[in-house]
Amino acid sequence: MRKHARRPAGPDARSIAAHLDALVLTPAGRTAAQAAGELLAVLLPSPCLGCAGAEGPLCPRCRARLRRGTARPFRAEGSAESLPDRPGGGVLPVLAAGRYAGLLAAVLLGYKQRGLTALGPVLAAALAGTLHQAYDTFGRPGRAPDPAGAPASRPLLLVPVPPAPGSYRRRGYLPLDRLLRRLARQRLLPAGCRYAPVLKMSRRAGLQSQKRLGAAARRRNLQGRMSVPDGAVPAGVSALVVDDVLTTGATVAEAVRALRAAGVEVRAAVVLAAAGAQAGPEPAPGGLAEGGFPGT
Repeated sequence: MRKHARRPAGPDARSIAAHLDALVLTPAGRTAAQAAGELLAVLLPSPCLGCAGAEGPLCPRCRARLRRGTARPFRAEGSAESLPDRPGGGVLPVLAAGRYAGLLAAVLLGYKQRGLTALGPVLAAALAGTLHQAYDTFGRPGRAPDPAGAPASRPLLLVPVPPAPGSYRRRGYLPLDRLLRRLARQRLLPAGCRYAPVLKMSRRAGLQSQKRLGAAARRRNLQGRMSVPDGAVPAGVSALVVDDVLTTGATVAEAVRALRAAGVEVRAAVVLAAAGAQAGPEPAPGGLAEGGFPGT
């Protein structure tokens, strides 16, 4: 009778991966990864993503073009079919820095997929402007006088969508987290906001990449995957969900579901780029453009 080989005792690959993530996500791990990325950019310079010139990864002229293309955040919820509704009616508003096309798409892909972390500052600047506009547009946290008579306020949380399991191991950094931490460190976030990476992504098997899935499949793929640990947020706080690219809205919808389950009021979402947005020349009320910016 054939004997089945016994699996060696010890941690499986999934638990080892979890321990590695815990190690590299420490402040020391993030600092080491950042230094390695910056050194690599110096030793192996890349051509400009905008014009293919020698001053890569983004030459001063293309950097200025990107800044112009992301200078007027616009409402983008009309381009995403899977966004959740607001309790008071209507679709959750989304503010985007630019349209996911041309230069902005190339810069985001270079930053996320090619390890071009030198692109972080220009993307962080675009994100900062959009966060400030979102804070002003979608309402500041309610204020109430404290016993001494001075106004007291509760900060608006800036909650990024969580990375997929193993994202740090593949890249050596977390793209969105890196941008937001940079803004927090440089005190460039809106004064009434606080960075709060409280959402966690489940490690259970079956999670697929969202890239090649349709809208319905994206919703099913992420359903119930995100959660907020007990005690991570105080009751009754408000938040903005932050993501890099808006496509169908399924990722934002799952983040909103998890935050609402934890008692958080989600006021809007903020993204760097909206994939389905169309360009529009006229600004909307409040200075927001209806659509993206051509040439970005």
